[in-house]
Amino acid sequence: VESFGKSTFLDKFGSDVWFFNPLAEFEEMKNQLGTFIRMGYILGFLALIAGSIGSTSIMILNVNLRRREIGLYKAMGFTPFIILLQFTCETLILSFSGGVVGAFFGSFIGLLISRDMFPVAELSFIGFFLGISSALTTGLCFGLIPAMLAARTNPVEALQG
Repeated sequence: VESFGKSTFLDKFGSDVWFFNPLAEFEEMKNQLGTFIRMGYILGFLALIAGSIGSTSIMILNVNLRRREIGLYKAMGFTPFIILLQFTCETLILSFSGGVVGAFFGSFIGLLISRDMFPVAELSFIGFFLGISSALTTGLCFGLIPAMLAARTNPVEALQG
C-alpha cells in the first residue's frame, strides 16, 4: 500500500510523499522491548549467580567460625541431619531476605523504567514471587555444600580448635 501510494502520488502530482506506517513503528518497538527484556534476563541471571556465590561463601565462613559450636552440638548428641537442617534453614533465611530485597528493588526499578516507555505499565506480582522463589531455590542448592561441611565435622577436632 505504501509503495502504491507513493508511486500514484508521484505520477499524479510530480512530488514524493511520506506515509506513516504504524505497523513498522510497532515492530520496531517490539524489537526494542524484546532486547530490553533479554537484557533484564541476563542481568537477573548474573545477579542470581553472584548472590549464590556470596551466600555460599558467607555460609562457609559461618561454618568455619562456628566449628567449636558444631563440635559441642555433636558431643551433646545432635545428629548430622539436625546440624544439616540448622544450617540449611539459616541459608534459606539468608536467601529469602536477599530475594525479598532484590525482588522489591527489581520490580520497582523495572516499573519506573517501563513507565517511561509505556504509560500503562503496572507492577508484576508474578515476577516478584518468581524472584523470591528463584532466590530460595538457588540458596538451597548452593547452601547445601556448607551445611554438609558442618554435618561432617569431626567433634573431637572441632572442640580442640
